[in-house]
Amino acid sequence: MKQTGIKQLVFPLYWWILSWGSCPVFAQVINEVQSTQYKTLQSADRQYYDWIEIYNPTGRDIDLSGYGLSDSQKKPHKWTFPVETSIEAQGYLIVYASGLDTNINDEIHSNFKLASAGESLYLSNAKANLIDMVHIPALEAEISWQRSTDGATVWAMSHKATPGASNHPSYATTKAEAPTFSHKGGFYTSAEQLKLEITAENEVR
Repeated sequence: MKQTGIKQLVFPLYWWILSWGSCPVFAQVINEVQSTQYKTLQSADRQYYDWIEIYNPTGRDIDLSGYGLSDSQKKPHKWTFPVETSIEAQGYLIVYASGLDTNINDEIHSNFKLASAGESLYLSNAKANLIDMVHIPALEAEISWQRSTDGATVWAMSHKATPGASNHPSYATTKAEAPTFSHKGGFYTSAEQLKLEITAENEVR
């Protein structure tokens, strides 16, 4: 069952919004985030913290010393990358958003956590100039918010997180809303006609 009444209007606009959801891609970018996880990526202390992946799409190494990462636009340097932190050409760097603010054996932890209900994330250079930002939606456990491909402008949800690796090509641009039923669950003594309603941009198969 499929409703297409306003789909042609909603779909292109939706993709435009997704594409606009982050700054234009320059050099290093926020590439993937996960705000709730219990098996994807284990830290050295055997915990499963929120994490942020930074990607360097260029052909040269980039020094991130003094760069800022923050969940507050007013505080671009809420947390700064440790001295001598670098990211290899076309490489990835993982930052655990654990709130611990530590750097032990090259495992970097920020001083803030990510909100599973959704928030914004900002990456700034050493002069506090904004380099990249992303609006993170509410995410369920083990779902990541990632660029559709490394460095792309379109973001999407993925049930296959790829910390420290190339983003997975299988993804969903949004989570479908639960359908609405015309009758409540239970027992009925006579025949009833059950109706199922969904939003215009969704499809039941």
